[in-house]
Amino acid sequence: MKLPSYLYHALALLWLYSGVVPLVFNRQASLDLVLQMGFGEMLAWGLFVGASVLDVAFAALCVSRFKNQAWLWGVQALTVIIYNALILLLLPTATFTEQLLHPFAPVLKNLPILALLVFLYQYHKTAQT
Repeated sequence: MKLPSYLYHALALLWLYSGVVPLVFNRQASLDLVLQMGFGEMLAWGLFVGASVLDVAFAALCVSRFKNQAWLWGVQALTVIIYNALILLLLPTATFTEQLLHPFAPVLKNLPILALLVFLYQYHKTAQT
């Protein structure tokens, strides 16, 4: 069974948006979130830019010849878990609560994304054997 391309394209769009929009259109608010985690300004800037570059790279890989490799989806799932762990463990309680209770559910939306990434990992791992 061949998976529909819209699964890959949807994830590519999500990663592209996540990498470009904070860096280009919402830089200070995004950087402030990283600073609230307790990182120094230089490290926070590096983490912020690094995460943006990683997200854009994931977008490109989602629609590349590597989309059939299980490792790609496993690495993305691990990245989503790490991003959420940082939010959970390092954001001040008030900011974390605000993110958790936000009407657009930015943290909760990661669960179906993670489920899709795990599915793609398992699908492509099975297809490789």
